[in-house]
Amino acid sequence: MGPDFVHDLLGTGQRVRVLSVLGPHTRECLALEVHTSFASRRVARVLERLIAARGRPESLRCDNGPELTSRHLLAWCVDWKVQLVHIGPGRPMQNGRVESFQGKFRDECLNVSWFRNLWEARGKVETWRREYNQSRAHSSLGYQTPEAFVAGAAPPASPPHAGGSPQDRGECVIEFHEFCIRKCADLEGRSDAQTSRNPKDSSYAKLPRNVMMSARDSTCPHF
Repeated sequence: MGPDFVHDLLGTGQRVRVLSVLGPHTRECLALEVHTSFASRRVARVLERLIAARGRPESLRCDNGPELTSRHLLAWCVDWKVQLVHIGPGRPMQNGRVESFQGKFRDECLNVSWFRNLWEARGKVETWRREYNQSRAHSSLGYQTPEAFVAGAAPPASPPHAGGSPQDRGECVIEFHEFCIRKCADLEGRSDAQTSRNPKDSSYAKLPRNVMMSARDSTCPHF
């Protein structure tokens, strides 16, 4: 997730702030919260609401604003086991996707809208957020809208070591051992490969590590 802030003015001259939260890989705008001020506790409440709806993120990538560097937010990240990653001071492009989104949001919503009060600002901003998620296709998403991409996204693939059936993994282990046995025989100049299949065998243990790693990668996709 990438939380960030944008500033604007109401028709009354009152200053408002908009907290935007962008999805890390889906380009989806998860939230656009409009208020006159944002303490770190309010930021935490917005994040908790998003976690309840979408699940806990691995990290938050944000700038060094006071709301995002407070002790309360740091403690909140520890409690929720979320890594807080701050970009370098004066280096906004380290969070380039969020900065690009903020530019679109300002050009297409804030700069062309007149907000008479806070409630009108919230309504117009939320309308723009829905239009962005439902109607804006992105080439990086295969020319899908963020909402369609999220709805059709397949579940993440299992890690390589967890994939395959137990039978597949067992066959890989046997193939791996037989490969190493042949290599041991080659290194010792033997024509046959009749040696122990025990990995603790002295001949097996003499096999260089780089050969073993190559054998694992080429013969054992389920390791």
